[in-house]
Amino acid sequence: DGLPAAPEGKAYEVWVIRDGRPAAAGLFDDESVVQVGRTVPQGVTVAVTLEDDEGAAQPTGQPLFTAQA
Repeated sequence: DGLPAAPEGKAYEVWVIRDGRPAAAGLFDDESVVQVGRTVPQGVTVAVTLEDDEGAAQPTGQPLFTAQA
């Protein structure tokens, strides 16, 4: 909540990071409610990055924020 609109051609991407390996879990914009598209087991990190609007195979920059599951 409260994220600014992503720049033109960009989207926010959610990652589930387990044992240092990120797996894409969905794209969203500043007006979306995110339903993570993969299982989130306890002990993993969920992160959000700003990526091209088609998504990325791996995060391209530092997470904007993270949370522990």
